Amino acid sequence: CRTNNTEAIKMKHLHWHQDALKIQFGLTNSNQEAEREEWRLLFSNPQDPSMCPIFAIAVYLAVSNREYAEQDRLFLGGTPADTFHKALKQALRSPVIETCLRFHGLNASDIGAHSIRKGAATFLANGSTCGPSYSSICIRMSWSMGVQGRYLHYNYAMDAFCGRILA
Repeated sequence: CRTNNTEAIKMKHLHWHQDALKIQFGLTNSNQEAEREEWRLLFSNPQDPSMCPIFAIAVYLAVSNREYAEQDRLFLGGTPADTFHKALKQALRSPVIETCLRFHGLNASDIGAHSIRKGAATFLANGSTCGPSYSSICIRMSWSMGVQGRYLHYNYAMDAFCGRILA
């Protein structure tokens, strides 16, 4: 999701739903009046813990070394989105990353926080021979679909499919 949506996540927005972490959002680009409940499922990646979002959140909570109340934001600090942007820019300046980017014909200036969402959407659309539907990708990315958005709505099974592909 967008960094500002991520910044607004509170502990009360996190729940377990079967084998996934359910994250509830208030407002999104496609739900600006909060007319309906918006949530996404986050799945673990047991094959590669370094790429596992559930493990990353667990480590984050463990090293933050504090007790959280229901109303506390998950990510601490005044503006976690700005902190993330600065950390990403700093990481992209590291010699190892710069070498890797050059190898692939990229520059650090080509990459930003939005690149993660764009890359996720690209991977969902092209990551297999039988990927999720276009509407499922748009809903997962919180992209508005114009008039189609009135008829095509969130579906648990497709969000779970998207979430598992992304994990």
